[in-house]
Amino acid sequence: QKYSGVVRNVSNMLKQEEFQSEVPGRVTQQINAFLAKCSKPEFHIALVGAIKAGKSSLINAILGKELASTEVTPETAALTKFSGNPDVDKISISFYSADEWKKLWRSVQDAGDSKFMDEFRALNAEQEKSNWVNHEPVVIESASREELKEEIRKWTSSRSATHYFVKEVEVSLKNLPLPTGVILVDTPGLNDAVEYRSNITKDYIDRANAVFVCVKADRLSGQELATIYGVFSNARYNPEKIYVIGTQQDSLNNPVEDWRKQRQVWLGLLKEKSCYGSLELAERNLISTSGYLYTLLSDAAHLSQARQFQLFAAAMKFQIMPDKIGEHYEELMDFSGIEQLKRRMNHDILDKYRELLREDIRNGYTQIKDRVLDLMKQVRARQEEIIAMAGKDIEEIRKKEEENQKKLAEAEKEQKDLDELYRTIKKSTAAQKKQVADAIRALGGAR
Repeated sequence: QKYSGVVRNVSNMLKQEEFQSEVPGRVTQQINAFLAKCSKPEFHIALVGAIKAGKSSLINAILGKELASTEVTPETAALTKFSGNPDVDKISISFYSADEWKKLWRSVQDAGDSKFMDEFRALNAEQEKSNWVNHEPVVIESASREELKEEIRKWTSSRSATHYFVKEVEVSLKNLPLPTGVILVDTPGLNDAVEYRSNITKDYIDRANAVFVCVKADRLSGQELATIYGVFSNARYNPEKIYVIGTQQDSLNNPVEDWRKQRQVWLGLLKEKSCYGSLELAERNLISTSGYLYTLLSDAAHLSQARQFQLFAAAMKFQIMPDKIGEHYEELMDFSGIEQLKRRMNHDILDKYRELLREDIRNGYTQIKDRVLDLMKQVRARQEEIIAMAGKDIEEIRKKEEENQKKLAEAEKEQKDLDELYRTIKKSTAAQKKQVADAIRALGGAR
């Protein structure tokens, strides 16, 4: 309350007309994110990644429940939060306001994203718009996990027409292995062609207390690097809160050896100043996982035939025959990296999340204070420059006026001299005229 009160007063001051053109949008976003964090002090762990980076599989492994869809086609298209609830499993859906939808649609048009438009038309989403834009939040209690899973898919799947108008989905679960107040957040793609949706994820990186950047372990191409650098640029003050997760490690041809080589390449990039800034922090916060392999192993006794074959195929990459999976169960579970990630989450985050949250709020306040102080210095410097220029202009005008006065005095003196000369000439001419007339009369000329 103390920090938010001060920041709110500063925010109101910066909204005054004389400052509006001086305040960058980034500062306004940072202030709004800080105030939102203070108004609802929750600890948010955001999962960020490119399309099909394995976020949903990782969430399912962390939750110990297959709730997020892992279909082959890109699924999650709306911000989805998972939190604990002591009473009942439920899902809460909030929708875009008319103004928010207008901004999103303008962003779509600016992007010229034909894929978005093609899918929007193919799903006849325009017919659904009036039903959901400006709609009051919907809360649905679920009797079973299968029913809950279907509801999540309905509101977040990119193949559902209604997902376009969903702003946020909150899933509250009984017996969730997260403390009260800790929220796991599945974000839309950071590199979404529609800037408005991409900015939602960027804002959440600011809002999040910890960020898991999900990148497929079998590649580190331009898009993956753009995702990593994008996250670090949005959380440049707190690189230690970022964990780079090499996902789908079992997709490598030789998972153990290939990842050992890949890891060295990744560390070479992550140790740079644009990321962690140190090899030690990069080594500590780079974690490899295979969420789907962990889920298959966890449910090995109840797998369908198709999923059994998926488990057998993964085991064969470790030269483990299907009938020997039981003997090597712990080895495969350890390779999945999920238990290691959970231990890190418990040690680094969950055991001390309240302390981390307070520290994060203090750091956020300090960052805003420094940004605003820098901004005020810049504003003051510009104002002094304007005053100096104005003073310079006045001085130039004064000099001009003195020059004009001098010229006027000189002109007046010249005029006075001219008048005197005129009078002298006139007097001289009159005398000469009289002399000529007297001379003519003396010669007997006409009178």
